[in-house]
Amino acid sequence: MLAEDNLYEGLTAANSDCLEIQGGRRGSIVRRSTFRRSTGSNSDAVDLQRHLRDAPRELLIHDISDKAISMGASGAGGSADSTW
Repeated sequence: MLAEDNLYEGLTAANSDCLEIQGGRRGSIVRRSTFRRSTGSNSDAVDLQRHLRDAPRELLIHDISDKAISMGASGAGGSADSTW
């Protein structure tokens, strides 16, 4: 899966992540996207569940009620060239 050059904004429901990859193919890519104004409680900007090929890159994340990036149970990873 490729998530690139996207705008995710205005989520208001509780427990609604802007972008959630569960059961996705290993090797997915998230880059050059903006995540903003997610006001629902317990809502992450990006919930990865360890399916990425590379670290998320070039993300702009702001006004998110919970975590900017959740790596799920993997506990490994990071982000490059991103702001939150």
